[in-house]
Amino acid sequence: HGRARTRIGPGFPARPGPVVTVRRYEQSASEGRSPSTPRPHRHTCGPRPRVLPQTCSEHGQARRSVGPVGPRLLASAWFCGPEYLDLLRPSTIVVDPMPRERVITYIDGFNLYHGLRDAGLRSSRWLDLVALSCALLKREQQIKLVRYFTTRVRHSPRAQSRQSTYIDALEARGGISIDYGYFLSKSVLCHNCQHGWGTHEEKKTDANIAVRLLEDAFDDLFDVAIVVSGDSDLTPPIKAVRRRFSAKKVVAAFPPERRSQELVSQTDAVLSVSKAIIRRSRLPDPVFTKSGIELHAPPGWLPSP
Repeated sequence: HGRARTRIGPGFPARPGPVVTVRRYEQSASEGRSPSTPRPHRHTCGPRPRVLPQTCSEHGQARRSVGPVGPRLLASAWFCGPEYLDLLRPSTIVVDPMPRERVITYIDGFNLYHGLRDAGLRSSRWLDLVALSCALLKREQQIKLVRYFTTRVRHSPRAQSRQSTYIDALEARGGISIDYGYFLSKSVLCHNCQHGWGTHEEKKTDANIAVRLLEDAFDDLFDVAIVVSGDSDLTPPIKAVRRRFSAKKVVAAFPPERRSQELVSQTDAVLSVSKAIIRRSRLPDPVFTKSGIELHAPPGWLPSP
């Protein structure tokens, strides 16, 4: 569970613990309420209350009831982790943590980058990948990790400097894990004029995504995997995850101007990363590192003021 500061009811001290939803129950025949009818407490935190699960989906701990704690009051609570019985005053509080689907996003960096360029979104390349991932979630889901797959540019000092600044900004913001491939230099020959030239081909990104996706599935780190890519080479590992782990879902999120019919047919759902989502998910400028260094967006990576 993520750690958070939680306040339970008016006048109660803030304690570190899981994010919870607080509700009030009252036994009052004059109001025509049964003891099982909830009345929302004005001081709530977390999402809208849901039905209490019988066990914790992450730890398997059983639900327990606590109460009564007063002559006209009933309190029941389900705990996972530290017990907060010392916080329960003679009142009618229910602590109701809402289970959420764990989501890991797998972002194909070059597929996304070239999709932005092809869609005319060059001024949105200063992109917050964690915010982008959160924009793709449903209400009952939460991000556990963002995995970003890219390759360090070597053939152009200016491009290398821009990319390094961007990667440093992503790491300064946190919540992201980066896997690197490499560029392979090769020669290309024109069959018509026999003219040759050198180029660079990205290698190992697809393999890195496949390995991480399968490792995370075996380690039970996610309930839903969102693959941000339009590369059909990722179809085999996605098929393997769905075949071996039927309870897990794999969703394809296509960057702008990118789509694969093979991925559509082999995933549980399909999303499109719209231009509006891209524009809402930009990094601030500047981004500050832990040591206080300012990282500014390269020229043209944000809209002109």
